[in-house]
Amino acid sequence: MMNTSEAGQCQTAYRLVVTAGMSSQANEDLSSVSEPYWDSGKVDSPQSRYVRYGGKPLEPQTRYYWKVSVWDKDGKKWTSSGEDWFETGLMRENPFDGVDWLSGDVTGTAAPMFRREFQMEPDVIAARLYVTSAGIYDVEVNGQAVDDSRFNPGRTQYPIRTMYQTYDITPLLTEGGNAIGVTLGRGWMSGANSDFNFGKDSPLGFAAVIVASHADGSRTVFGTDSLWRFYGDGPIQYDDIFQGEIHDARKSQDGWSRAGFDDSAWASPDLGKRTDFKIGRVVCQDGPYVRRLAELPDLSVTEPAEGVFVYDFGQNISGVCRVKVKGQAGQTITLRHGEKLNSELLVNSDDAPGTIWTSNLNICRNEDRYTLRGDPDGEVFEPVFVYRGFQYMQLTGLDEPVPPEDVKAVVIGSSLRPTGSFECSDPDINRLVENARWSMTDNFLSVPTDCPQRNERLGWTGDAQIFARTASYFSDVRGFFRKYMTDVRDGQNDLGIYPVFSPAPALAHGRAAGGWCDAGVIIPWHMYLQYGDESFIRDNYESMCRYVDRIIADCDDYIDVEGRFMGDMFGDWEAYEHTPLVITETAYCA
Repeated sequence: MMNTSEAGQCQTAYRLVVTAGMSSQANEDLSSVSEPYWDSGKVDSPQSRYVRYGGKPLEPQTRYYWKVSVWDKDGKKWTSSGEDWFETGLMRENPFDGVDWLSGDVTGTAAPMFRREFQMEPDVIAARLYVTSAGIYDVEVNGQAVDDSRFNPGRTQYPIRTMYQTYDITPLLTEGGNAIGVTLGRGWMSGANSDFNFGKDSPLGFAAVIVASHADGSRTVFGTDSLWRFYGDGPIQYDDIFQGEIHDARKSQDGWSRAGFDDSAWASPDLGKRTDFKIGRVVCQDGPYVRRLAELPDLSVTEPAEGVFVYDFGQNISGVCRVKVKGQAGQTITLRHGEKLNSELLVNSDDAPGTIWTSNLNICRNEDRYTLRGDPDGEVFEPVFVYRGFQYMQLTGLDEPVPPEDVKAVVIGSSLRPTGSFECSDPDINRLVENARWSMTDNFLSVPTDCPQRNERLGWTGDAQIFARTASYFSDVRGFFRKYMTDVRDGQNDLGIYPVFSPAPALAHGRAAGGWCDAGVIIPWHMYLQYGDESFIRDNYESMCRYVDRIIADCDDYIDVEGRFMGDMFGDWEAYEHTPLVITETAYCA
């Protein structure tokens, strides 16, 4: 846009044009664009970000193109050379009204699978898939993943709000027969650790809509309905985001998401509606997607005990392992994960020296099991519905170790654009900065968590507010914290108190915990300071005022009284020396 080496050069005015029909034929000054949805005209302003749209109401499921011109301090006009675009979503209060929500009984605890075949005409110019679920989902079209994102629809305050995602499936479709396949996992919706999810037996289900646009301007629309098929005994026999995944490759349904698959052994799904599940309003995706961010190679493999092989990736990460293995049909391998190794010097060692240390995991197993189908060319296992923090992976079930080149650690986290870096002459300080960056990568997964390994992995508000501004120097976290603050507001109770972690199975209760609940005020303010985005104040202001009014009302002349709120305060957390709660609580109130 404005690319100049001239000192003191700056923007003095702008013009924005938005249209549903702009093409590369539009001339440089945009005068050839007829009836735009919005033409701001020339606005005398240095504002170059967060200009709010001010045109005609936008239509749902429509792509809009925009161009911008700016004027510099000398009156010279600069116009963007390319076309940028955005696309609207379903834009309905209840986006999936008119389609069924699908679910079904499963054998034991297997991940439910759903499929549907459909026909497509040759004149399709664009096709979109919209999906949401109770639980998390994995979706394929014609045997291919629709993209590389994970753990959708994301982690939110489910009884109040859940998100849906939009996928461009145009390149995945073929003329004639097509198929779509969806697998559901428990995610944060349900599972063994019911204190930190939304119920041990919360039902799983999903809804989807496909919209295909044709060359003549018409559309073909269909969604989840009675034509779908259901299977309850597929290869993922068990999944729990805190415990692990059990995969039996002998139960694989080869070709199940392709047209022509024989699903005569499959059943009709249960048809329901959104209110049958523990989720509230459905909204469009907000914030960055969780994705596979990187792969780390195995650096070494040891055998600390007979048949126990330990792989070291040299760095603590959040994610899973992918292994390529050969063996006999019915043979089972077990992958366990840990952050440290047992040693003679470790006070609380829990196994033989050199094996993984797991005492810090509490009730988490962080264990995946894979039963081979016996493919002579080898078979690849990478869990779908789990993640954990680890540096070491311990493999058992084989006589010989898997070759290091066939073992990878897959880093999974929210996809954030890097915006800052730091390097100096001191390697220890550089390592400290890298540790902070890795801690952020490991803990920014849909929400900012306290840890990626043990049985919490919660969006603790105290941890988030203390790190939020640091995070903004590393990466563009504006969208990430915009979404998280919606979660925090969703958890605010009628008294104005924010939760101590969010999302949470229940709304906030009791009284404010200084430094934790204050995230509802601190994070929006820091994001506004860093990005200049007034929406952080506008969206959160009423909620912030309710909270501040509440904590002032709970104080005596603005001073808190130690112990008044009993178990709701954490104070100077894990300090070597106890700080009286009246000091920390009063300081945050002030």
